[in-house]
Amino acid sequence: MWIAPSPDGQSSFSNISREILNHMKEYTILYLGQSYYGAPRQEQNYVLAPYFAGVHILHYMDIFHPDVIVFFQSLGYLEKLLTPSILEVIKGKAKICIYTPVEGYPMTWDIDPILSSADLILVPSIYSQECLRKHGFISQTLQHGIDTSIFKPTQKPNGFIVGSITSDVWRKQLTRIIDAHKICLDKGFNFILKLITSTYDSATWQPRIKNYAKKINPNVIFNETAYLNLPRNPKAIARLYGNFNILAQPSTEAFGLTCLEGMASGVVPIIVNHGGSPEVVNDCGIYVKVKDYLDLVIGKVALVDVEDLAKQIIWAYQHPQEIQRLALKGVERAKQFNWQSITNKLENLLGAY
Repeated sequence: MWIAPSPDGQSSFSNISREILNHMKEYTILYLGQSYYGAPRQEQNYVLAPYFAGVHILHYMDIFHPDVIVFFQSLGYLEKLLTPSILEVIKGKAKICIYTPVEGYPMTWDIDPILSSADLILVPSIYSQECLRKHGFISQTLQHGIDTSIFKPTQKPNGFIVGSITSDVWRKQLTRIIDAHKICLDKGFNFILKLITSTYDSATWQPRIKNYAKKINPNVIFNETAYLNLPRNPKAIARLYGNFNILAQPSTEAFGLTCLEGMASGVVPIIVNHGGSPEVVNDCGIYVKVKDYLDLVIGKVALVDVEDLAKQIIWAYQHPQEIQRLALKGVERAKQFNWQSITNKLENLLGAY
C-alpha cells in the first residue's frame, strides 16, 4: 500500500509516486491518494483510491491486507495523520516504511513516535540522512529520478531569462530572488525574471508575493498554472524549463528535483551549498553564498546572500559559453538519475524487510 498525495497533481510527491509505481512490476499496489476524490480506478500499475483520515487507512487494510505500507509524505503531515492509536493498529498488521524529505535539523515536529514505529526509513539524500542521524534515527537513501525523454534540452528563446519553478513558502526565498533581480536591473542588466509559482501558500506573516513584487520590482513575470491543481502534464512543465537560461533555486532542499529537471532540460541551476541540492547538481551549477540561517519547524534553512545572487546572475549573463558548458555537463549528469535503477533499489530494500 502506497500513501501519498494524489498522482493526478503536479507536486513532487505526485510526480515521484507515479514514476516509481509505474516501474514496480513485482508488487500488487493500492495507492491511497491524498486529495483524490474520485472512485477507485485502475492505473498502469496500481489501483488508485481516496482517503481522508487515518481511520480510512485501517479500512483499506482490512480489505487489501498489505504486507507493507509506504507513507510518502512530509513528517509534518504524518504527525497529524498517524495518531498513536492508528499507528498501533497498523504496526500490528503490516510493515511500515516512512519515505520522507528532511530539509533540516533540528526539526521541532513530534517525529519520534512516527519514526520509531517504522521498520524502514527512506530519505532522498545523504544530507537528509545526516539530519535524521542527529535526531537518533538510521535511514537509507533513495534518490529521485528524471524522465529524460520528457525533460530534455530545447532551443532557448532570444534574450536572457532567469527562471524559478517553486511553491511560495518561506524556505524558497522568492522575495530574495526578486530583490536580486532588482539589483541586476538597477545595474543596467535588463533581462527577465519569470517565476512559475503558487501565490496562495501564505503562511502567517509571509509576504504576499505579487504585492511584494509590485512594490519592489514590478518587472517580474508570474505564471501560476503549474500550481492551480490542473491535471498532470509533465510535458507542459518541461516546456517551462525550456524558456529559462538559468534556474534560480537557492533554497534548502531535501533533494532538489527542480534542479534535476532543469539540468536535464539544459538549464544551469544557481544554488546554495546547503541541503540536498549539491548532491544533485555537483559541479554542473553556480553556487551562491549563504548570508545567514533561519530556524523553522522543518529545521535550519539557509538564507541566500542577495548581493551575491545578483552577482552570479550577472556573471551567467556575461559568460554564455561557460553557461553552455555547464548546461551540457548537467544534461549528462541528469542521465545518472534513472527511475528504473531507483525503483530496483526500493524493491530490494522492501524485500529485505
